[in-house]
Amino acid sequence: MADDVTRSSQMEAFAKRVAAEANELRSSIKANASEVEAVKTSVAANASSVGDTTVDLVKVFEAELADS
Repeated sequence: MADDVTRSSQMEAFAKRVAAEANELRSSIKANASEVEAVKTSVAANASSVGDTTVDLVKVFEAELADS
């Protein structure tokens, strides 16, 4: 009987540790998801900037071709 009580207590303690770790992981995942969204926004802004720069370079190249 005492072994059953000890085992039950150990199982409860283990379950609490697992639940606490799961909560920490959820928090970490949420934080990482926020960082991913920020990176996606930054990448989109940079892609737009690269696109604008490419258009500008093409215009310069076309102007130089027209002048030659």
